Amino acid sequence: MDKKKIVKVAQELYCEKEDGVYLINGVCDNCGFKMFPVQKYCPQCLAEEIKKELLPNEGIIYSYTTIYAAPAGFIAPYSVCNADIGEFRIYGMLIGENPFIGAKIKLELGTIRESEDTIYMGYKYKMEERCKEI
Repeated sequence: MDKKKIVKVAQELYCEKEDGVYLINGVCDNCGFKMFPVQKYCPQCLAEEIKKELLPNEGIIYSYTTIYAAPAGFIAPYSVCNADIGEFRIYGMLIGENPFIGAKIKLELGTIRESEDTIYMGYKYKMEERCKEI
């Protein structure tokens, strides 16, 4: 069997560093407006001078849902969430089971979906382990 090709999707949204995966936000040099994702023009003042910054690579789950009827290439069930990352609430897929509101997450690079010959990878949220009852 041939090895599957790996494709990283939405690379403009994140960067990989030695200590982890980070989302990239924009800050307008003219008015200071912060945006995610980075835009070509500031939506506040229409300036073109947008500086890129890294968001923290950890956050908190604000809301979540579990998908049971997945589109082609996805394996159900899987969970997605809106997570508070820095000043933003950002959607992403979850790694882990039994999500809960308030759970701590960390960004990682993971498989988003697969086809017969390709693995599509992007940023995902990995939940901290829940304490097990004694």
